[in-house]
Amino acid sequence: MRFQTLLNQLNLGVYRLTEDDVFLESNGAFLHLLGINSLTKIPESHTLAPYFQAENYAKLLQQLKQTGDSREHEVLLQRADDNEIWVRISQTLTTNNNITVIDGIIEDITTRK
Repeated sequence: MRFQTLLNQLNLGVYRLTEDDVFLESNGAFLHLLGINSLTKIPESHTLAPYFQAENYAKLLQQLKQTGDSREHEVLLQRADDNEIWVRISQTLTTNNNITVIDGIIEDITTRK
């Protein structure tokens, strides 16, 4: 509970996906960056793909699966309200007890861009 409270205080979006890119959990800042207020608002695909340009997201996942991490990529994110923002995204692939997950951090860098 304390860890979740800490995550919810961050201005960075933090999330966890299955290795097949299906949402498991996130903090409030992540939902805010996507422009939604609940994980139930995630599209039917339950992936991040609809929020990014297809080639950018495919490249991120390919690098992640090849190297185990995909750090410091700056890409456009298409929010649920159709506004675009620039984000910096970093992801790692981790396996514990034969379960592989993608952990990610995403930050709005629109003002800097």
